[in-house]
Amino acid sequence: MTPNRQDIKLDQHPLKHSFTIFLYAFRLKKSYQEYQLFQENDSIWERSTVKPDSSYLFQHVQDFFTNNLGKTGDEIDDNQSILFSIKKDNLSDTEKEQLLLFNSLFSKKHQLIFEDEPIEFDFINDKSILSPKIIIVPLTSVGLLTFGLQLTDESNNFKNLINFNYKVRVFKAGQLTNFTTVYNPHPNAAEQEQKIAKALQSLAGNEESNTSENQHSWNIKNLTNYFLKDFEKESIETLSPNRLQAFTYAITSNKLQKEELEVALFRLRRLYSYKYHPAKSFLEKQGEIIQTFDEIHMGSSVEGAVLLLNGDHDQLPNFLQRYHDVIKSRYFWTYILAYHQRIALINAAAEVASMYSIDREPSSESLSANLSKLSRIQLKCMFNEISPYTQQNDFYYLCSETLRLPSLFEEVKEEIAEINVLLNEKWRRDDEEKRLQEEIAEKRRNNKLGILLAILIIPQIWLAILSTEVTMWQNFIDQNSVLVNIFNVIIWVVIIGIALRLYFFKRKNS
Repeated sequence: MTPNRQDIKLDQHPLKHSFTIFLYAFRLKKSYQEYQLFQENDSIWERSTVKPDSSYLFQHVQDFFTNNLGKTGDEIDDNQSILFSIKKDNLSDTEKEQLLLFNSLFSKKHQLIFEDEPIEFDFINDKSILSPKIIIVPLTSVGLLTFGLQLTDESNNFKNLINFNYKVRVFKAGQLTNFTTVYNPHPNAAEQEQKIAKALQSLAGNEESNTSENQHSWNIKNLTNYFLKDFEKESIETLSPNRLQAFTYAITSNKLQKEELEVALFRLRRLYSYKYHPAKSFLEKQGEIIQTFDEIHMGSSVEGAVLLLNGDHDQLPNFLQRYHDVIKSRYFWTYILAYHQRIALINAAAEVASMYSIDREPSSESLSANLSKLSRIQLKCMFNEISPYTQQNDFYYLCSETLRLPSLFEEVKEEIAEINVLLNEKWRRDDEEKRLQEEIAEKRRNNKLGILLAILIIPQIWLAILSTEVTMWQNFIDQNSVLVNIFNVIIWVVIIGIALRLYFFKRKNS
């Protein structure tokens, strides 16, 4: 494909700094405490102490990220998030072995090839939110794996960043991009490199390994398998089918012109490659971009978000030159809030839909439990505003709209209302059924009581007959005294038995 004028211009624009944080969403199928990463001695993960800037969020929103810091076991608040980081310090021999790939492979420079052009990158492994993290929210049963990648200085330009994001985000079978990492050439490193190759092969499973004699080869699927190896395969379900979400930050070395800026923002927020040439109507699509200051441009879509500082870098004020610190402490946390809400709402809607099947309907208990969960999600995880600062709220609104949160939220609200209707109807039917059963039981009790009373009257009739024909019965009694005595005993046994039955029957139903 022949590059158009926009592509040629963007090729000529290096970036002063850029990085992309990729997000992989999954659903927990078990209680969060059953997973291995909560047993830190057996995991590559440990509880993180990273938190957002405390000054920019409302307290109840900040609690979502910080309320579980330092808490374990029963102290953990299921309504709030739990953060994990890769272990770094004071590693045992076992932990060093488990972290071999991360510390010995992923700490190096890597390369991917796009249309015969190499793009070099490495992992962000500092102590910020940009380094690998797992975020668990027990209430919503949602987990987010996040990790940051950045282009090396030699590769850091707009075209490479756009194509890099496009290639990394897709991990559908048949479309996986292979990344290569060169072996350490030192003779003493040969044994270590063989261990790395063996570990990569175990992650690849049935996939054919592309590792050669002088370089390792891996892909995003291998990477996510490694980061999520503390989760049994059957215990989680991906909520990011075939592709990752992406949040990109970039600051230009030289200011882009309006046309160039529009194209760059479009491709970065939608994660399109240079093969896609957008129509003019899409470049400034209403609701997908905002400009909060002269240099600060923000874009968001269903696929991802971008925050781009456009200016001549050396002429920017110092706080803008270091704006990546604000991304680490504020903006990416905001994006996590919005993206988690999207995944949580989609997952909640799916859970409600799965309650019904062809041959059964949910019980009152399951309906009530889902109603309670949806209401708690609405109360604890859904935020209309997050900050006392306009700029932070503007970015949050932008992400909320493009991630379709209002429509998803309305869908869940309708489901809550529908569950209420179903629950009330089910309770009404259950009450009717209960009353019907009580009426049937009452009728049976009355019939039983009538029979018992009838049996009790028979001896009384017998005694009345005896009293009316004294002479005749006296002669009969004199002649058959033994038989009469036996009969009298039987009558009294029957009377006493019936009396006892009536007594206990009345006591039971009183």
